[in-house]
Amino acid sequence: MISLPDVLQTAIQHHQAGRLQEAEALYRQILQVEPNHPDALHLLGVIAHQAGKHEIALEYIARAIALNPAAEYHNNIGEAYRALARLNEAGASFQQALALNPVFAEAMNNLGAVLQTQGKLEGAVAQYRRALEIKPGYAQAHSNLGNALRAQGKLDEAVAQYRQALALTPRDVAVQISLAGLLHGRGHTLDALMLLFNGLTEEPSNVQLRRALAAALHGYELHTAGEQARAILLRLFQDDDISSQNLAAVVAGLARNSPAFLPLLSASQNSGDPFREEIKELDAFLNDPVFLSALPRLVLCNGELERVLTHLRRWILLRSARHEDRPAADPGVSHPFLCALAMQCFNTEYAWFASRDEARMVSNLRTTLKAVLRRSVKDLHALERSLVLVALYDSLHNLPGWERLLKPELSQWSESFRLIVREQLHNHKKEQDITARLTALTGIRDAVSRKVRRQYEDNPYPRWMTTNRPQARTIESLARSLRPGEMMRAFPRPASILVAGCGTGQQPIQTAMAFGDCDVLAVDLSRASLAYAVRMAERFGVTSVTFQQADILEMGELDRRFHLIDCGGVLHHLKDPLKGWRVLVGLMEPDGLMKIALYSSRARRNIQAARRFVRARKFPPTPEGVRKCRRAILDLPEGHPARGALTFRDFFSNSECRDLIMHVQEHTFTASEIADCLNQLGLRFLGFECDLKLQERFRAMFPDQTAFTDLARWNRFEEANPDTFTSMYQFWCCRK
Repeated sequence: MISLPDVLQTAIQHHQAGRLQEAEALYRQILQVEPNHPDALHLLGVIAHQAGKHEIALEYIARAIALNPAAEYHNNIGEAYRALARLNEAGASFQQALALNPVFAEAMNNLGAVLQTQGKLEGAVAQYRRALEIKPGYAQAHSNLGNALRAQGKLDEAVAQYRQALALTPRDVAVQISLAGLLHGRGHTLDALMLLFNGLTEEPSNVQLRRALAAALHGYELHTAGEQARAILLRLFQDDDISSQNLAAVVAGLARNSPAFLPLLSASQNSGDPFREEIKELDAFLNDPVFLSALPRLVLCNGELERVLTHLRRWILLRSARHEDRPAADPGVSHPFLCALAMQCFNTEYAWFASRDEARMVSNLRTTLKAVLRRSVKDLHALERSLVLVALYDSLHNLPGWERLLKPELSQWSESFRLIVREQLHNHKKEQDITARLTALTGIRDAVSRKVRRQYEDNPYPRWMTTNRPQARTIESLARSLRPGEMMRAFPRPASILVAGCGTGQQPIQTAMAFGDCDVLAVDLSRASLAYAVRMAERFGVTSVTFQQADILEMGELDRRFHLIDCGGVLHHLKDPLKGWRVLVGLMEPDGLMKIALYSSRARRNIQAARRFVRARKFPPTPEGVRKCRRAILDLPEGHPARGALTFRDFFSNSECRDLIMHVQEHTFTASEIADCLNQLGLRFLGFECDLKLQERFRAMFPDQTAFTDLARWNRFEEANPDTFTSMYQFWCCRK
């Protein structure tokens, strides 16, 4: 007969090997013989905690403690309390473990983690250092100490701790990501990229590493990429939970450093018929797998590259038109590239300039296709090539009779073209159906609101394709990070969230992904934007968001209050921003949080110059007006203030460019004016969202840690650094 100690030892071996079901079965077997076996009760609780059943873990470990108040038991029940965000009880448990075992390094580390979550950074650092004195090779304590030092602004020390953690556990993904994020945030982007590329070389399927790499590559012009790096980039473009747009600069950098690029750019600057005869490297340039993968999934944000591709598009059309008996017979480029270019044009919403000759040729082609679609299609291949040519200049859903293209007998398209059919036809049909069933929460009576609604009905903003899946978090953890050291009650489940002015849905979808157990109401003036949002929510499997048409100004009577309100880039488009903001304050729970995004007067000075340029030239806010306006700005000499618009991603697509420099209503603010608004509304400023580089620069000017919530100091900082908030002020606030 096997003894209970032998059974326990076998169970522990299973447990340590990760065979939790086998271990649990043996622990339960022990309890059938000895119901009050403390080790079996304790370890069953540990398994429950590992399985995410933290309440059950508390029950088992509490029973074990009642029988044998061991230090390890107190430490592990503390872990269960911490997982349930019951931080005071968790801290007390770790302290009890240390009272029983004063050299218990794991309990010190865990107590430090609780103190850090509570905003007590000095205490947390002290606990981590104590743990490392006792256990110098404790990798997790090094990592946690790095996190705490980072939060204190002691970035050099934080880097050293992360490196020590990696020396002990070289494949610890969390530490790799933390170190890379810190390096990137301090401007050491190449070091961060090398760290992440090396990590992915060893673990190519690691999703967290891929997302961290995409974040580090955001805005970085990569000039060269070896075979392994290109394979990794291709994986990034296959991940729908990574925003491909973050990689636009990478793609532009690789393209612009191709041997073919300068000859192409030179050819595009003369009016001739240029390309293939002169440029030997054209095929390699156009058929680069990274380039082909990127074009359908992002908007290229580079004026020179746009000029090249615009001229190439014209060359393709002219070359095809030479074959009058068979239009599109020889476009001069591969079909996959032609389809990818058509998707790029669609992504820009056809913002690129087109000549009158091009417009005439496309019109003729549309007429031919209209006739073809009225009768039985015999040559599907030829039809597809003609459709792609049209798709270079206009969405296929604008073709008369486009519904015919969705018929089953016309479903045998090439793989490259199927993407066009899905994005331009199927999705358009979906949005039509969604629009018909959308409901209105409020009316829209304000005159300015109606003008803004019309703009976004014509131009849903922004037209996004992929998004970064955020890390899971709770509103409690967010509140603690914004209000460290303050006592606050637990938020209910599900938490109620309002996204006021949700546009095409990216923000509420990301919010729902991040907070999980939440109920999100997302409102917007534009039904077209909301239809896009609903479609994207369905695509990403997000079901906790309700989309409704509403005007913020009309929501004051809403019989509902929200724990978190997010209003980004909306208030500055109202006639009276303070009036709309006051309505939102009335909808916030007393202990709720609010995130606001507003334009900066100083950072928008170039945009204001571009807006004056638009008004002076009287460009209309139509698709053709936007195209002509963009071409005029692109042709301005270097140094012209209006060319500052080219530094904004929004310049490179139609709806976003209209939003950027042709909006019907726009206000801008200074930090001092934000302070005045907050005072009038009875709100407390909790801080701007800012990256590490900005934090370091601000600390250099104002070493006092509390200065981050001092808007007067921020105003002084922005006076000295007027380009700080080019993407808007984004800040948190709460009731005083």
